[in-house]
Amino acid sequence: MASHRRLGKRSVWLVIAIAITGALMTLGLLNHLLSSGDLDPSLAEDRVRAGGLVGGTILQWVLFSVLYSLGISNVRRPLHHKRFMVASAIQMMPTGLTRLLGLAGLHGPAVLLVMLGLYSSILVYDWRSDRRCHWSTLVSLGLFLTLPLCFFTLFASQW
Repeated sequence: MASHRRLGKRSVWLVIAIAITGALMTLGLLNHLLSSGDLDPSLAEDRVRAGGLVGGTILQWVLFSVLYSLGISNVRRPLHHKRFMVASAIQMMPTGLTRLLGLAGLHGPAVLLVMLGLYSSILVYDWRSDRRCHWSTLVSLGLFLTLPLCFFTLFASQW
């Protein structure tokens, strides 16, 4: 338990490093796409693509931060702490999953389906172990569902 606490305290620095380097990588990618001509701001399709990239990344970090913060704030309630921390880890998977599934020839909704499957496993675990779904699991699932909702609505438009 002492080791878990020590690593948990150190994870705050890891989260900060991930946020900073992730922001730099996203801005670097956007700058590269603009400077190489792969992204033309005068084209509506490219503006939507850029908005989806930046908006999706920011939303993913916000959701991760909220879930991680909920995990930290529930550290004295292990049942909820565990669920929020697992959910925060799942929330950071889209980028890696996109690359991994892309190698297998699966694109688009496949990432969301895998993530939904992972969240579903938490729901199943709740039901099998306690015969109910815990509020922390439902909050985590609800926060996750804002990501595909935004991708198929807000980030699919020029707005």
